[in-house]
Amino acid sequence: WQVNTRIHVNGGEYIGFIKADGSFTIHNVPSGSYVVEVLHPDYMYEPVRVEINSKGKYRARKLNYVQTSQVIQVSYPLRMKALSKLRYFQAREQW
Repeated sequence: WQVNTRIHVNGGEYIGFIKADGSFTIHNVPSGSYVVEVLHPDYMYEPVRVEINSKGKYRARKLNYVQTSQVIQVSYPLRMKALSKLRYFQAREQW
């Protein structure tokens, strides 16, 4: 599963790969606010916003596109779990 999984920061501006133990590291990311997404062809993951200040300190929170003012902190290091299995096809109705 690791071969098919990518970690994208800001839509692919920075890309990371999953290690054998399931962890990932993305190097040389400057201070700023970033959206971190796990991309896998079979599973959907919840994106996380990570903010890094100029001193290298960071905070992470769930990304909510509907209620943008809602802040739910996420512990660090990030532990991203699949929300659901993706279904590309609908089951055909039976007669």
